[in-house]
Amino acid sequence: RAHGGGVAVDASLRTSDPDVFAAGDVAAAHHPLLDTRLRVEHWANALNGGPAAARAMLGQETAYDRVPYFFSDQYDLGLEYSGWAPPGSYDQVVLRGDAGKREFIAFWLRERRVLAGMNVNVWDVTEAIQDLIRAGTKGVQVDPDRLADPSIPLGDVTRP
Repeated sequence: RAHGGGVAVDASLRTSDPDVFAAGDVAAAHHPLLDTRLRVEHWANALNGGPAAARAMLGQETAYDRVPYFFSDQYDLGLEYSGWAPPGSYDQVVLRGDAGKREFIAFWLRERRVLAGMNVNVWDVTEAIQDLIRAGTKGVQVDPDRLADPSIPLGDVTRP
């Protein structure tokens, strides 16, 4: 229960028994990028966690540090969420695009660092969003006005 009902594993997806590993949506893994334990109940986590656990079982140095991700399609609404921004962890939400037309990206920020992003009916931006999240874990700050401006490519938001 302490881990959301999941099996507690370290960053290499190893349980407290050195010969037992867990991956996918059952694993409550210590996330080295976010320095917290997370359980992501989405098939994409199983798709990527299994090979990471296999590498660790083979003795390879492995840290499962993929940016948490899930997607969903609800009728004519498609969304992809990357990152981790639980309630109380962020101090600002920035919208980029047109929420009224249901075509936008929402970003959750703390101290001008991107914690998470959700694209709604905006496609092919997941990698750029995840790059901003990874940069944020290294202390890179963004200008919220530049982040909100759709005329500035996401890859250029951190540039002056």
